[in-house]
This record gives sequence, C-alpha cells and structure tokens, in this order.
Amino acid sequence: MAARRLGPAVAAALLKAGREWLADPANDAKKQALIAQVRGAGERMGGAPARLSAVILARLGTTRGGRAPAPRWGREVARLREHATGTPTGPQRVLLFDAYVEALHRAADAPGDVPAIADALAREAEAVVRAPLGPGERERALDALRGARGRLPHA
Repeated sequence: MAARRLGPAVAAALLKAGREWLADPANDAKKQALIAQVRGAGERMGGAPARLSAVILARLGTTRGGRAPAPRWGREVARLREHATGTPTGPQRVLLFDAYVEALHRAADAPGDVPAIADALAREAEAVVRAPLGPGERERALDALRGARGRLPHA
C-alpha cells in the first residue's frame, strides 16, 4: 500500500528503516511491547485479524534475536500451520503459509537443546503429512523441515 501511495523508493526506504529498528538491540523493550500488542489484538479479535497477527509475529520473532525457545517455537509453528490450513486459497493463505515456512527455516536457530528441537521437527513433519495442504505446499514445508534438520548441530 505504501508503494502505491508514496512510490516504490519510499516504500523500500521505510521497509529498510523498519528492519534496522527491529534488529537494533536498543529497541528490545519497545519491540517486546509491540509483540504483546499484536498478540493481544489477535487473541481478542480472532478470525482474519488473528491470522494476520500470526504472520506479523512470525516475521517479528518473539524473543531477542527473533527466536523463540524450542518448546514455544514448536507451538507457534503448529499454530501458523493451523491458521494457514484453515484459510481458503488466496492471498491471505499465501501470506500465512510463507510465514509458516519462514518459521520452519528458523528452527535450527531456536535456542535450546538439539534433541528437543529435533523432536519438535519430527512432530511437525508428521503433522505436515496429515495436514490439508496442497501438493506444492506440502513439498515446500517438507523441504523446509529437511533443511532445518540438516542445519541442526549434531548432539
């Protein structure tokens, strides 16, 4: 929307500034407050706003460095998958599924013990096989899971 109103150069500059703000450790307190607001709004409103807040939270990350501990990461990934599969085909589903795959890619970065992360990835792989995903979506999710398992440090 910003690109349409202000032009692509201004939109790119705004996006760059936003990413830099999120990456700056000096902004951690404000970032955590923003995360709490987004999470609270999604929980209160439900439906499409809840799905949108899930996308925003996945893109923001939920702890310093954008990583959640392994157990919480597993729950957040499952919630994103459920939101994506519960959304009809269209742009919103694409956004949700992209956020889900992005979260899968971050699995190897989740702090915690490697066996717990590996177990969470195995549970998610089982869920992906059973989930009502399209063939392209299923293969993309399984590829992301394989990649995450391959990047895990060996215990």
